[in-house]
Amino acid sequence: MTATEIDAGARPSERFFLDGGATAALIAATDWSASPLGEPRRWPERLRVMLEVCLNSAFPIAIFWGEDLRLFYNDAYHVFLADKHPRALGRPACDVWPEIWDVIGPMLQGVLANGRPTRSEDLQLNLMRNGRRDEAYFSFSYGPIPEDDGSIGGVFCPVVETTERVIGERRLRTLRDLAALSRAEDETQACRLAASVLAANDADIPFSAIYRLDEAQGEATLMAFTGTPPGARAFPARLRLGDPDPDRGDIWGLGDVVGLRPGRVAMRTVDERFGVLPRGACASAPDEAVLFPVVLLGQERAAAALIAGVSACKRLDAAYAYFLDRVAAKIGSAMADARAYADERARAEAIRSREEALRRTEAELREAQRLGRIGSWRWSGRRRDSGRASPYLAQIFGLDPAKPPPSFAEMKGLVYAPGDWERLETAARETLRSGEGFELDLPARRVDGVGIFVTIRGEAVREERGEIVGLRSTIQDITERKKAEERVELLMREVTHRAKNLLTVVRAVARQTARKDLADRLRSALRPAHRRARREP
Repeated sequence: MTATEIDAGARPSERFFLDGGATAALIAATDWSASPLGEPRRWPERLRVMLEVCLNSAFPIAIFWGEDLRLFYNDAYHVFLADKHPRALGRPACDVWPEIWDVIGPMLQGVLANGRPTRSEDLQLNLMRNGRRDEAYFSFSYGPIPEDDGSIGGVFCPVVETTERVIGERRLRTLRDLAALSRAEDETQACRLAASVLAANDADIPFSAIYRLDEAQGEATLMAFTGTPPGARAFPARLRLGDPDPDRGDIWGLGDVVGLRPGRVAMRTVDERFGVLPRGACASAPDEAVLFPVVLLGQERAAAALIAGVSACKRLDAAYAYFLDRVAAKIGSAMADARAYADERARAEAIRSREEALRRTEAELREAQRLGRIGSWRWSGRRRDSGRASPYLAQIFGLDPAKPPPSFAEMKGLVYAPGDWERLETAARETLRSGEGFELDLPARRVDGVGIFVTIRGEAVREERGEIVGLRSTIQDITERKKAEERVELLMREVTHRAKNLLTVVRAVARQTARKDLADRLRSALRPAHRRARREP
């Protein structure tokens, strides 16, 4: 018998459950005689009116009526009840929702007592649905339903479940925080920073661990973990991949993860082998965990593995699994970034070391040039090109070191006399043409007019293909050496002159003595010495 047939002769006001869906039909088919409410025809008019509104609404609505707050609802409310429907219809709310009564009970009693409505946004109510506690969030309002005598007879409750939005936003924050991690110095720090983010979301990840996999060595090394104290049985510092030993072996079966592709997952049942594991935000301990491969960009094999506990308050549905997969991917990105940063830092350190060595070499070269009074210069071969000169070159010619050196053409008449400059230009042009080097000793002068002597050595500069692209040369101040050579030459001339004078005196004395005292043999002996003296300079 349908609800329409049962109440076909009733007045319109008594047919409030007509066309109210399955719940209205259930109300019509239920024997209410044993209930404190009695038959529906005798229910208070306000209750009947509010039930008509409730049953004919597509929005989830519940009504709590009487001192024991008996529950009525419409078809849209069934999703909240799950397996509690249809037993929940007309029963006291405390019997229907014992798991959350400590939260909603005082709120409902407060409305009955003072008649003031309440409003809750995204209130967490972990319901027992389909045999397990389920993390859930609701936005709802409790509004008073007055009796005919003015007292409060019940509570009207429109409600919407916001679980997916709240959990989705929470997971999105976790992924965003993982993506926003500051660049780590190495993979270990990257894993520890990622673990600090996961620890803030123990509602989705009551415990976790990141192991780096060394397939070649057959080992897994613990990089970071959350939810358990150091040294916990569940997360040993090292594991032998594939080793069945219950104490030191692969307790999680990480060997299976090595060959997994991104997006693939391995399930594990959590039992007494792992010791006491944290519950996270749920009142019940997790009974399963998932293992995801952490594959770095550009690699095919897993570099690490993520072990994540599954909250006992949530089903591992597609959205949950996708979230954990994205967590593994973000960890992989952080590790890849850390590896790239470490490589960049090593390259930068190598460059810095080379630059430091170059600076030391340049400093030593400058010091050697200063001690050797040598400057260096590079020229492209273009007449007006100033080229690049070492600091000591300016000191040799008395130039301003803060200004660019003069061009090759400007040296004529500035530091070299025209004739000497032409000798230098001819040698330089020949080197640029033939590639053969040159060496010249030339007189020059400083810009303050002081005369100097320099030795210029030049050679061709070639590019990788061998083409001559310029000239490099050294200029050594040899003024002191030239002066020393002149002094030596002057001294040698003086010595030679005095030696000749002395020999002349000796020869004259000998001649006089020979004419008076010596025989022909003595004169003969002196002649070779005289000839030798004449041949000497």
